[in-house]
Amino acid sequence: MIDLATFYAAVANEGALPQPHGIDSIEENGHTVYEYPKTPLPWIGAADRASFYQLKTMLQGVVARGTARAIAGLSPYVAGKTGTTEDAVDGWFIGFTNDVTVAVWVGFDNADHKRRSLGANATGARVALPIFQPIIEAVWAQHIAPKTLLSGPSPEARRMLVDAPIDYMTGSRVAGGGFIEHFRRDANGQVEDTQYQLASRDGYYYEGDQWGNNGYFWGSYNRGGPWVGRSYYPNWRSPPLQPPAGGLFQPWRRSDNPSPLREFFWGGRLN
Repeated sequence: MIDLATFYAAVANEGALPQPHGIDSIEENGHTVYEYPKTPLPWIGAADRASFYQLKTMLQGVVARGTARAIAGLSPYVAGKTGTTEDAVDGWFIGFTNDVTVAVWVGFDNADHKRRSLGANATGARVALPIFQPIIEAVWAQHIAPKTLLSGPSPEARRMLVDAPIDYMTGSRVAGGGFIEHFRRDANGQVEDTQYQLASRDGYYYEGDQWGNNGYFWGSYNRGGPWVGRSYYPNWRSPPLQPPAGGLFQPWRRSDNPSPLREFFWGGRLN
């Protein structure tokens, strides 16, 4: 938890890494007999200030509209991330302001070497986030740190970034509305569009959705080429859904198989 809290604090600092310590100072009869050295913080060299600021705004988005949106009202002041390990054994939330970072872990003591689940629905958002909120509100109420808007980018980061509105549903840049994302500038000062660096426009792979009437869908597609998928689960209870007409997929074929597996296929092309 100390390591996680330290790293998240570094994100808040655009890469300046605080050094964990237990005592700030000791006084005797009004005289300081010990004070933790106030030396410049070391910097994490794996990324620059702009990258850390981008990560900070992503974590602010988690609070504003993501898995921590139960405290969305605090998003101007708080950024952070929920976490849930396999089988809900651990629930996490690590959040930070400009001045304070709080790491919350919920789980069972595993001294007996047994993994004990917190429960099927015990996600980090359900078990850890509600602990974080009163702590950070107490920090503000007790004047331990001021309640201030999360800081904008430093001048160094600002020079490397371009702000643009993004549509929440599609992830595409739009002329207005949506939410603001922060794009890097390339060597020529232009917006560096990294959307297709990991997966090219011509080589997408996709699996997992609930399109279909009797089962769970999985499939794959290539952008601009054929897309196919199939379902094998006869007991799926979600309402019947159809591929969205006029949206990302344009359906062009469906065939049903009356086998016990209720297998069916969808076909389509990307717009």
